Amino acid sequence: SGVEWLGEIPEHWEVKRFKYYFNLITEKCEENLLKIGLENIESKSGKFIETDSDFAGQGIRFKPNDILFGKLRPYLAKVWLSNFDGQAVGDFYVFRSKQEVLPKFAQYRILDSLFIEVTNSSTYGSKMPRVSWEFIADLPIAIPPLSEQTTIVQHIESESARIDAKIANAKKLIDLLKEYRTALISEVVTGK
Repeated sequence: SGVEWLGEIPEHWEVKRFKYYFNLITEKCEENLLKIGLENIESKSGKFIETDSDFAGQGIRFKPNDILFGKLRPYLAKVWLSNFDGQAVGDFYVFRSKQEVLPKFAQYRILDSLFIEVTNSSTYGSKMPRVSWEFIADLPIAIPPLSEQTTIVQHIESESARIDAKIANAKKLIDLLKEYRTALISEVVTGK
């Protein structure tokens, strides 16, 4: 790629600055839409977490397929692909991918550990480190053609589903073993 943090990439992938693939959305929300804060996004997975939190102030309006990126402590990798209209409060950037980038691929690209590492290395402020839009806007980013993006997204989602199923089975087994341990202790203590 010619860019140290990107490393080697396929020859046919395009490398452009982030700002050529994404628009920064800054439109203030005038409507009473659901407010999303950093605690609503799971670190490193991009999953939405419902909370009872109440946020003050006016947020940035986002639409389905916009990407919310937590600019505060970017090492937490709080990146969410929205699936409804709402407003991002607190320390979020709202990115809208342009036509040559699939929104789901964009989320995975931004969640990539190298991207997170590079953005985190540029933070300012010691107590509440943030990454600036100017830094992100100038970052070179590699994007494959749309057909390849689709294939990559399908592969990631297929593998993630397989891993999630294994995690669910392991959790079920752990719960059964805990039940067995409780029953065993109860039987031994009561002399059964």
